[in-house]
Parts: sequence; C-alpha cells; structure tokens
Amino acid sequence: MICRNCGSEIPEGQLYCKFCGEEVQLVPEYSSVDMQRVQKRMEEEELERERREREAEAAERRKRNRIKPWRVVLDLILIAGIAGVMSFFAWKQIDKTNEANPGYLLVQSEKARSAGNIEEAIAFLDKAFSVSSTRSVDIPMKKAELLAESGRLPEAVTLLEELHEEHSDSRTVLSALLHNLEEANLNSRISEIVSGNCPEDLRSAYSAYLANPPRMSLMNGNTYIVGTMLSMSADGIGKIYYTTDSTEPDETSILYTDPVMLEAGTWYYKAVFINDKGIRSDTTTSVYNVKRAADAAAP
Repeated sequence: MICRNCGSEIPEGQLYCKFCGEEVQLVPEYSSVDMQRVQKRMEEEELERERREREAEAAERRKRNRIKPWRVVLDLILIAGIAGVMSFFAWKQIDKTNEANPGYLLVQSEKARSAGNIEEAIAFLDKAFSVSSTRSVDIPMKKAELLAESGRLPEAVTLLEELHEEHSDSRTVLSALLHNLEEANLNSRISEIVSGNCPEDLRSAYSAYLANPPRMSLMNGNTYIVGTMLSMSADGIGKIYYTTDSTEPDETSILYTDPVMLEAGTWYYKAVFINDKGIRSDTTTSVYNVKRAADAAAP
C-alpha cells in the first residue's frame, strides 16, 4: 500500500504512515466483474431516476392542463354571453342604420306584404317616407295601394286626394285616384274631375261619368205654330226629365220618351239628363212662344 501523502510504502496492517504519519485509507478491492456490476447498477439507478422525474413532470403537466367539466361549461356560457351582447349591439347599430335607409325599408315593406302582413308593410312605408330626402309620390302611392288592398278604401281615396292636390300635374296620381273613386262608387267626384282639367285619354276612358246637358230640337226664344214637335236628345245612356213651368227638373219630373207637340202659349221648358251612373247634367232651358197658324199669319 502506498501513502497517498508522501508516497512511501506502508506495510500491511499499518494504520498510519511511519514516515509522514498520514492516516491510511482502507479501500476494499473489487474485481473487474464486480466493478462492472456496480457501474451497471448505478447506470440503471440513474436511468430509473430520470424516468421517474420525467413521469413526475408529465403528471404535473397533465394536472395543470386538466380542465374540469363545470369549468368548460362556465367558459362556454361566458363566451356565448359575450358574443350575444356583442351581436345585440351590432344588430342594434345595423337596425339604426337601416331605419334611415328608405331603400331597405321599402324592401322590408314588400316582404311584409308578400307575407300578408299589410299593417306592418304600411308601417315600413311610413318610416321610409319620413326618412326620405325627396317628397316623391312613389311611397304614398304604394301606401294607397296597400290601404285599398286591405279594404281601407276611404283612407286610400283620402290619401290620393291629398296627393292630387299637391301634385295636380301628375297623371299617375290622377289615374290612381279615378280608379279608387270608381271602386268606391264615388261617381259624382269622378264626373267633377273628368269634367275639369283632365287629360284627354282619361276623359275618354271615363266618359261614362260625363253627363252633358240635353239638346232641344227647337231654337230657344223663337215663336212656333201650334202642333210643332219638340224633340230632346242627350249623349250616352240615361234618362231626360223635363218641366214646362220653369221649375228645376229632377227624377220626379216628366220623363221624356217621345217628341212633345207644342200647344198655344208661352212655355218654359227645362230639361236635365241623368245617365246610368247617376250623374246629373246641367239644366237646359228654352222658352217658346207658340201661336195658332191664323194668329201667326196676322200682321
């Protein structure tokens, strides 16, 4: 055995170096096989330790990553709630923008009309008209159409009358007004309009609502001989009523059917034509002096 301090040889059984006094370290001797076994065991232990460390780290990661079911549900509810709130405000903003868009409102009105929701369709038209930058007749015309379609004909007529007053030069409005007046059987109003400043094509289309005064075959104010025949005529289908005492004729007066033979005297004929629509014409008035032939020949 060699002293590790001074290098001197130390006899077997000595515990201290006799030269320097260094304590002898007793190290058991191992064979090469034993050393290999020890080294292999140490390596295996090291590998086992590393394996356990890896498993411990993996377990810790799994623990950290493990999400409880209730937490998942809670997170989903929270996410859905946030998304719902954001969607609500987004749609509110979209609705606010669309409510100021006449085109969008008109489309919605047409959709409501197609679905049979006439009142909703009218409400969309009212909104569209209120936000429209122009005051065209298109939107009110659509509203009048919907009113008539829903059976609210008097309201449709009132709206069209207002439009006609505001847009008296619009043939479209006038045509719609005449159509709705006809549907409402307001014949006198049709006659009043057609008799006034009305385009010729519309006047012709609604000529049945015109009642011109009847015509007398004898000239007003002339003198005639007893027995002269007086004829009356009128345009269209209807009846002529007349009086001979200067009173205003109506449906209770004398109904004209055949020419009238004039008798001696002074006659004040008044006649009116009432057509099959119930439209009354203006009154035609004629005065006739009727004499016998002998009297008429006297100077």
